[in-house]
Amino acid sequence: MALKKIGIFFIIAVFCAPAELLSQPFSSYKDVVNHKHLLDSSLSSPPWKRTLIKDFEKDNVQPLFLKRILHDALLKHHTSLYDFEVNPDILFAAASENQNNTNYFVSGGGANIRYQHKQSFIFRGRVVGFRQTGLITDSVRTTNNLLQDVLYSQATPDGYKALDLRINAVYRPSQFFRINFGVDNQFAGDGYHSVIQGDQSPPHPFGRLSTSFWKIDYTVGYHFLKDVAWPDLSETYRKYMTTHQLNFRLHPKFHVYAWEAVVWQQEDTLTQRGYDLSYLNPVIFFRPVEFQLGAPSPDNVLLGLGFRWQPFKWMRIYGQVMFDEFYLEEISARDGWWANKYALQLGANAAFYPGAHYLHLRAEFNMARPFTYSHIGSMQNYGSRFTPMAHPLGANFGEILTTLRWQWKRLGAMARIAYAQVGQDTHINYGQNIYRSYTTRDTEYGHKWLQGNLKSGVSADFRFMYTINPKMGLKLALGARKMTHYELNRDDLSEIYLRLSTFLPTGMKQLYRTK
Repeated sequence: MALKKIGIFFIIAVFCAPAELLSQPFSSYKDVVNHKHLLDSSLSSPPWKRTLIKDFEKDNVQPLFLKRILHDALLKHHTSLYDFEVNPDILFAAASENQNNTNYFVSGGGANIRYQHKQSFIFRGRVVGFRQTGLITDSVRTTNNLLQDVLYSQATPDGYKALDLRINAVYRPSQFFRINFGVDNQFAGDGYHSVIQGDQSPPHPFGRLSTSFWKIDYTVGYHFLKDVAWPDLSETYRKYMTTHQLNFRLHPKFHVYAWEAVVWQQEDTLTQRGYDLSYLNPVIFFRPVEFQLGAPSPDNVLLGLGFRWQPFKWMRIYGQVMFDEFYLEEISARDGWWANKYALQLGANAAFYPGAHYLHLRAEFNMARPFTYSHIGSMQNYGSRFTPMAHPLGANFGEILTTLRWQWKRLGAMARIAYAQVGQDTHINYGQNIYRSYTTRDTEYGHKWLQGNLKSGVSADFRFMYTINPKMGLKLALGARKMTHYELNRDDLSEIYLRLSTFLPTGMKQLYRTK
């Protein structure tokens, strides 16, 4: 009941925001996504800009130096054929946390490159390395290179070090087709979180084929993942995923989309499958192919549906539903069948531009039933490198999340608050940990949402920011964060931090700890 009341309050608050503050609307769906990435200083860089290049060798050294530091890219070049830009990445952070009454420090850096050849090819790459002292994460995850949002990590005597590489290349052979490949994570939807595909998962190699015609957009994605055969964390093994997404623009203000995915392991007890040729076909439905492989199926098929509706220029309403299993007869019976596995999202965000100010509000509700995203074993579940591919809380949870962001010139402030309830696993599998096999459930029926050891908590992140260089995304931030730990016998974490950065690892942005 608490979640329902709070959720209704926050969504009404966003809907009733004063429309007279509006002076500029969202121009497209991408604006909402860019607002999110700009807020988080994530590995997505600011939008591309074409600018005329001065002959810097003839400029005065000191004014140019200050311009490069405060306003512009470090190195750039523009011609009629291409744009080229290189920027440094830096991360210096100091924090005081209460878990062990200790301080920790993070330092690192790297570079990001952007190249665009006319309108046919775009390349974006980023490589960063950083080191953290005063380890506050799970040493087992770090030692075995299972740290979130990085390509490689290694434990050190006083903390850990990490290396991350992101590559995203797009080739457009015609106005109707697009080829996309690289190493990155993915995101599906309009929310801060997603119950279909979230961006907190580790980066992985991928390839995508897309086409757009009439009012339809269609994308097929091929993903190369790694994961652990839980509970053994000593080694990682290959697993694969193919995804299809079909968007239909019913109206300029109303879009709907359907999404499906299939996950399978590279090898099973019978054969070395590799990337199964059955799932390379870009226009098939996965269920018929899955049934051909035998019963019970060795693969995990998921189906998602979503919508986005923009009733006003300043507001967007969005939602998602994910079905891991769907049997209408069992759902209608309401007897708590364990395989009634689904997740829901409903949210709204709004943007206002009163004068020189920018104000962004978001209210969002997310939930998932027990055992959603899990499978016979962890090599077929909807996860990658010991991390859920959808929502960071896994399954058997409910969440109300709100965000308020204010920006004036280079000054800004952000407040993000989430209230969550999680039905934790004990020695009994209540369906929260998606890495536990659903075959270890104790009963066939009688499973309820938020069953198990129920823990409720408020997580929050407050920060004040000053943008030193908007082109590089260089920001100075002072803030405080509280993270709730949704695992048995683990303490919550609170910290005060100071950061100078152009990027942030996922661990510095998340509101929850579940491992």
